[in-house]
Amino acid sequence: MPEKLTNRISVKITLALIVVLVIISVIFTAVLVQNRSAALKELMLTKARTLAQVGAQTMSQVLEEAINSGRLSREQLFDTDYERITGGPLGQAAVPRYHTDYDRYVENLVQPILDSFLEKDSMVVFTTLVDRNGYAPVHNSRFSQALTGDAQRDKMINRTKMKFNDPVGLRAAAYEGRDGEGVLRQIYQRDTGETVWDLAAPIFVDGLHWGAFRLGFSIEETEAEIATLRNTVILFMLLVLVASSLTIYLVVLRITRPLKRLIQFADRIAEGHLDETIDIDSNDEIGRLATAFNKMTQVIVKNLRSEVERSSRLVQSIKEAVLQLSSAANEIMAISAQQSSGSNQQASAVQEATTTSEEIAVTAKQVAENARQVEAMAEQASAASGKGMKAVDN
Repeated sequence: MPEKLTNRISVKITLALIVVLVIISVIFTAVLVQNRSAALKELMLTKARTLAQVGAQTMSQVLEEAINSGRLSREQLFDTDYERITGGPLGQAAVPRYHTDYDRYVENLVQPILDSFLEKDSMVVFTTLVDRNGYAPVHNSRFSQALTGDAQRDKMINRTKMKFNDPVGLRAAAYEGRDGEGVLRQIYQRDTGETVWDLAAPIFVDGLHWGAFRLGFSIEETEAEIATLRNTVILFMLLVLVASSLTIYLVVLRITRPLKRLIQFADRIAEGHLDETIDIDSNDEIGRLATAFNKMTQVIVKNLRSEVERSSRLVQSIKEAVLQLSSAANEIMAISAQQSSGSNQQASAVQEATTTSEEIAVTAKQVAENARQVEAMAEQASAASGKGMKAVDN
């Protein structure tokens, strides 16, 4: 009858090791994914902080150069007299738009710099320059397109010359970096429906806080990168698990191969092949077990042969005793026959003696009767003699 697969020790060992390996792999993978995801997220945010700081430093240099070159005065650069735009395309926007004295210079010089950040990294959603009140004189080209008259679409394509007076925008504009971080990171729920990381680095001009360089970093892209990392780690761990399981099975199969030979040897011993020995070239537990098995077989064979010889001698002795008993039985039977014949003769003699005894008893009885008669007659004679003697005396 074929052996069940689950009854094999190699399969049991392999399954036990694979179960342990799976548990360890799951725990290790979970910890690794969590740590790597956190590290990747921090790495990406570090990159975003670096970009924001580089943008702020670049803007500081550009604005300081404008003052130093005389293209803009300090008063013009720090102008907060925002005039609402009423004419032209921007004047028809649903959201109020403004301009200041430095807008034209900043538009021509800063916008290409803002666009370069988006070109270098696809995870950058937007870059903009805002003063300390949240006013954005210029935006990157993606959000500086011509208006269409559709308010919802215009929010998606044109966000320049706006005042971002929402809480996130105001905190970003007013941030001066006094917390030691250098960059303010916030979760920004844009009115376009998109949620991004908002990183703001302060801009200083001649030591005075002018505003901030704001950079939007995609949370969706960040999560996608983390998901890619997680899937890659899980796939890699699955491949490692499959390869490890196959390796474990092959190694266990090779290690237990001598044990299988030992089992086959034991089966042959059980079938009566006592003169066989097993050769295993190993010094491990299986090798020592094979050596002990060979010694045990030799001892069993030796003892069995001794018992066979002893049994042979005992059988011979029994045979001789049986022969002797057979001879004695024959003699006894002969004697019994003789005794049977004598018994018959004795029975006849006894029968004759019995008959004679009966006859003697009858004769004795008659003699006794005659003796009584004689005694009576003697008494009569004695009485007569007495009378005769009396008569003689008389």
